[in-house]
Amino acid sequence: MARLTENLNLQRGLLRQLDSIPEVQIHQRTRVTSIETDAFNGSGWPLIHLDNQNVLRARLLVIIKSYLRHLELVLIIIQPFQVGADGFNSPVREFAKIPSFGWSYNTQAIVATMNHSPRGAYEGPNTTCYQRFLPTGPIAFLPLSSTASSLVWSTKPPLAASLLACEPDVLTSMINAAFRLPNVSMKYLHKRILDAHAAGKPISPSEIREEIYWREQAHAIDQTSSYASALKKPDNLGIPPADSECVPPLVTELQSGSMVSFPLRFNHAESYIGEGAGARTVLVGDAAHTIHPLAGQGLNLGLADVECLARCIKESLLTGGDIGMPPFNDIVTF
Repeated sequence: MARLTENLNLQRGLLRQLDSIPEVQIHQRTRVTSIETDAFNGSGWPLIHLDNQNVLRARLLVIIKSYLRHLELVLIIIQPFQVGADGFNSPVREFAKIPSFGWSYNTQAIVATMNHSPRGAYEGPNTTCYQRFLPTGPIAFLPLSSTASSLVWSTKPPLAASLLACEPDVLTSMINAAFRLPNVSMKYLHKRILDAHAAGKPISPSEIREEIYWREQAHAIDQTSSYASALKKPDNLGIPPADSECVPPLVTELQSGSMVSFPLRFNHAESYIGEGAGARTVLVGDAAHTIHPLAGQGLNLGLADVECLARCIKESLLTGGDIGMPPFNDIVTF
């Protein structure tokens, strides 16, 4: 149905492919300071000023979302057009004066990489995604390897802030509980965490484990089943419980530095093509449309944008057109 790829591997594959194309130049570890229209030559081409004092001149300025997380900016120059990557808060969209509309989902995403024990000899491999829809938002467990999986937890902003203010072990315990406890107990645990945060004393790992254990007892959860998490230690030896594959593996820890939180919102540009003073500009990816990550389609939409744009540019070049001017604008259909 789907395949999950770590961002580092995606970066490595993309950069290796770019290295094999001599016409491509990569400008990295630099920022765009301003974008203006070249009025001196009367061409109307965009001029991109970088903080390393370089100025790039493009026949067509295209903005796509960058998935190279550790690079501040990647500007790819492919004659005769230019691709700049700057994502949702797009300075290129601002330069082109393309209006956009949208709204906040009043939801905060928490993402992290989780470590856990491998599945046992009598269980299947760690290739199943798990997702639970809580009233506060969905939580997803996405496998990366036999001992690592990715977390995407969409929840209310106050709860996200309270969870991240705690020690990482608190979030680890809450992830395990979120896939196992009934909602009435999850609601109670959320309130305990919110109240402790409001009092200026975040709940401790031992306190949350005690609370979870008490709730497990109240719900008569068998401590030998896979639905027990508070005191149970991961054990992949012997025959697993019959319900072992009904829930994801128990998370043992979160990888250091992997926890990130960001607000979720919808946003859509009113046009993907700049006009007037913002001509010779095309928006694709998150600069053009930002969606909720629930179905994981943001990257796929961006790739489809790029494929369509490349096809349009190729058709324009084959027919002798200027890729930054009509009829290019007429044939771009996303």
